[in-house]
Amino acid sequence: MANNGNVQSQTITVPGMTYPLVQSYSYDEVNRLSSAVERAIQPRRGNRNSAMIVTGIAAS
Repeated sequence: MANNGNVQSQTITVPGMTYPLVQSYSYDEVNRLSSAVERAIQPRRGNRNSAMIVTGIAAS
């Protein structure tokens, strides 16, 4: 993928939150935002190391 200045992802650290949020973006062929996804990875108890919470918005 060419580097055309579009933000592909960013990590957000908020004071008071234990774990960062990761936002990822994708674009269509004419560089319009086509989707945005936010993930928060948090430790879990038991056999799992983490849980992933995903929210997303798809452009129409």
